[in-house]
Amino acid sequence: AFESNFETLLDFFLLCWWFIATCVQTGVRGIAGDGKEQYNIYASTWFCTLSALFTLESKLTESFGWPTIKIFVKSWPFRAPGWIAIFLSDFFLLFWYVDLYINTAQNLDRVADQLVPFYSDIPKSQYEW
Repeated sequence: AFESNFETLLDFFLLCWWFIATCVQTGVRGIAGDGKEQYNIYASTWFCTLSALFTLESKLTESFGWPTIKIFVKSWPFRAPGWIAIFLSDFFLLFWYVDLYINTAQNLDRVADQLVPFYSDIPKSQYEW
């Protein structure tokens, strides 16, 4: 059915669109990056990305008979699904650390200028033994 293939293509485009938007917007230099305090943009971007993923998954499950992500992960013999989830979350965390390292290393002077006044008001008795 042409309609089903076209809708699947649109769902795939939507997933690609929101994946790229998430990488750009929630990166260190993005509008919802670390220290920007744009929590609504950050949360809504991730929500849209996950919604696009689950929409594509449901379309592939209904139209083409593909297994769901849960069934796919549980069908692997002799592997714990929890370890697979930990691996995937660590994979995304690795990219976050690389993004943070690359983009913060270029702006160390700016970061130092922001952090020194912020922490200079803390009395030394709080962190000295």
